Amino acid sequence: MQAVAEAIRALTQWFTAGGQVGGITKMFSFTPVITATAYAAGESIGGSIKIQGGHRANGSGVVQSISLINENSLAMIDLTVHFFTKDPLAADTVVFDPTDAILATKIPGAAKLLIADDLTEFDTRDILEKSSLGYPYQIAPSQHLYAVVIASGAITYTSVSGLQLNIGLFLD
Repeated sequence: MQAVAEAIRALTQWFTAGGQVGGITKMFSFTPVITATAYAAGESIGGSIKIQGGHRANGSGVVQSISLINENSLAMIDLTVHFFTKDPLAADTVVFDPTDAILATKIPGAAKLLIADDLTEFDTRDILEKSSLGYPYQIAPSQHLYAVVIASGAITYTSVSGLQLNIGLFLD
């Protein structure tokens, strides 16, 4: 019996000393600084969005969910969110056209938020949300995740804080 107790104690010490087995879910919320102007199809809304703390010691995780809260329910369009393991160098109000080197850091999958399927309408705001995405990633401890929101058509924002991005990550 004492041998079992010692084994449990040794395992407990290993887990609490940085073994980090298992995972936690963590939510991140961003209000990217956008331009109060019209955006065209293919343009980045808010540029590169840095997700600090998007991993634990081993650097792996899974993009689980995403929601976008839009200021203007009258001008809602489909939006796509791409994830990268390095800064994709996206700029606000500029068509996002990544190089091959940047595309090599893209996490497989993209969260396409569709008005027909993913929209919840409220009086002054609309929410596009999608869950159970399951996009796995692996990054070095010194790296960060990045997100880029791309417009699928013309949309006009009247406030520099007119978009809120919420991302749910499963950190392994």
